[in-house]
Formats: sequence, structure tokens, C-alpha cells
Amino acid sequence: MCLSRIKTTLLLIFVAGCSVPSHADKPATAESRPQASQAQHSSKAQEAPTIQPMDVDACGNNDQDFDNFFNAYIYRPELRPQYTSPSIEIRQISDKNKKIGTETKEQNKPFKIGLIDYRWSYVTADGKEEKSDRIEIKIHREGDAMQVDFIRAKYTNDDTLIRTYGPKGAYVFEHKNNCWQLTQELR
Repeated sequence: MCLSRIKTTLLLIFVAGCSVPSHADKPATAESRPQASQAQHSSKAQEAPTIQPMDVDACGNNDQDFDNFFNAYIYRPELRPQYTSPSIEIRQISDKNKKIGTETKEQNKPFKIGLIDYRWSYVTADGKEEKSDRIEIKIHREGDAMQVDFIRAKYTNDDTLIRTYGPKGAYVFEHKNNCWQLTQELR
């Protein structure tokens, strides 16, 4: 009987010793609170990453600057909200003076121009680029704005244009707030 009490006592001491932290008499520190540091780490992970602004050479008002801007706008979709007007005028492509309506930048999605394998491609409503839907684009100045016209196109394997098809579209960018802003979509 005495042996079983000793075993029970040793077992209780062992269990109690394992559950009591060795730093119980020390003041609480960040190292002694792993749950707090994990919570801090997870809240840092949930913070939005800082998006680097457009390069200075992309925000100038000349044609080459716009080419730099448009390439960044395509390659870095995280920049688009910053360089898209809060409201986008929807205008008729055949008559730019005829306003169809207005959309918020959240409603005006997807941006229909994308790149697949370094080739201009049409972006569908579900946000996916379709390899079979390549596009031809033309960038030109319209007064103080830059207009990017696009239309679906068929190409040969060596990238020679065969034909264009489907409805034309265009995006208009104006130089505002020291850089280019998407302000209109022509449909």
C-alpha cells in the first residue's frame, strides 16, 4: 500500500511539474507569451501590403510616358484602383459625345486588356484571359487624353494579323492628379 501511494505521489508530482511553466515566477515578456506574439504576427499578416506607386517616368504627359504608364497598368493590376477615376463614363464608341452612363471603378470590371505569353489578349467577364481571344490594340492621342482602342483578332503563328472581329472597345486615360487616370470606356 505504501508503494502505491509513492507511485501516485510521484505521478502527481510529475504531472504537476510538466504543467507548471519553468518561468512562472518571472515577469511576463513577449517570449513568455507565445499566444500574444502569434496574434501580433497574424494581425501583421492581415495588414494590406504597401503598394509602390507608379514610376515617375510613367506619369509624365507625353506619349512615351503614357506607354510606360500603360505597361505598368497592365503588368501590375494592384495599381489599377489608384489610377482609375472613382466614376468612369461609359460612352458610345461610334459617337464619343453620346454618354451611355456612368459606372464606379468597382462596377467597371474586368479591365478587358491583358497579356498572355507577351501577347495582347481579351479578358472575359470572369477575369480570365483566353488564349484564343487575342486582340489588336492601337494607342493614340485624343486631344489631352490617350485612347487605347482594342478589338479581337486572329493572328498567324508568326504573329501576323489575319483579321479582326467582334465589337470594338476603347479606354480613355486623362492626365489628372499628376498622373494618368482611366476616366472613360467606349463601347
